[in-house]
Amino acid sequence: MKLKMQIDKTYFSNLKKPLVLDGPMGTLLIERGIDLGSKLWSAMALINNPVEVLKIHKEYILAGADVVTTNTFRTNPYAVELANSNVSSLELVKIAVDLVKNAIKEANKNVLIAGSNAPADDCYLTQRFISKNKLIENHKYHIQYLIECGVDFILNETFGDKEEIEVVCKICCDYKFPFAVSVLINSELKTFFGQDLFKTIEMIFSYNPAFISLNCSRPELILKALDIINQFGPFGVYPNLGSVNTFSTGQLVRDYSLNQLKDFITELIIRDVKVIGVCCGGNPDDIKLIRNTIDAL
Repeated sequence: MKLKMQIDKTYFSNLKKPLVLDGPMGTLLIERGIDLGSKLWSAMALINNPVEVLKIHKEYILAGADVVTTNTFRTNPYAVELANSNVSSLELVKIAVDLVKNAIKEANKNVLIAGSNAPADDCYLTQRFISKNKLIENHKYHIQYLIECGVDFILNETFGDKEEIEVVCKICCDYKFPFAVSVLINSELKTFFGQDLFKTIEMIFSYNPAFISLNCSRPELILKALDIINQFGPFGVYPNLGSVNTFSTGQLVRDYSLNQLKDFITELIIRDVKVIGVCCGGNPDDIKLIRNTIDAL
């Protein structure tokens, strides 16, 4: 695959202003009345509601996103197996990447495509149930599918286990393909599995990712974590705008205002964060706010 540009650490380090990452797919689909009650979660919409997925991608692009993430958070082989899906992992990945490409074409804007690769199992687990061999096989094939379908870089996101993070780092390096890693932290500023955050980020950094990120955690926790790991840039940040505990109500309840988000973005710019977006609870209006705030500063 021919890259639009060389996506590496130097590229992100040399950015004169941060890139705007898009927002969530899953929680926004739920807000719009799409049923995601399956092990495939947001990937269900690739089969049942592809028009809505394309619409959301396009809305994020038109709101000002520089990077659009494929709806492949749950298209990995292990998730497909657990869901007993009639559609294969490769077929789902191809649908997801094609929808992003079509949205880019319709919006007529040049943006990067981040291929989302998530933990093999549920990202909010604090222990792993899949075997090590199956874990490796899962990520090897899912990352391969994303590369074959034409993403610009792999975004390994919402990873809370140091061991699984190292697996995906090794696979991306073996493929010699640009990648980023986004870590999920807990309230104690450790990985979600309870591992030392500094040592985890130090390990990721040794694999020379394009950037390291923190996502799916509260903004205040992310700022504290940046104080711990600030020597390992370039960084990306995309926080939750609601508490994940409210998922039990059927949808995430947002409790973070646009004014709070603007203050948070300003602080991230001061700290020289290179990629800024939002995670669960976010929407295209937030991306527009991020775009405007970055451009104004």
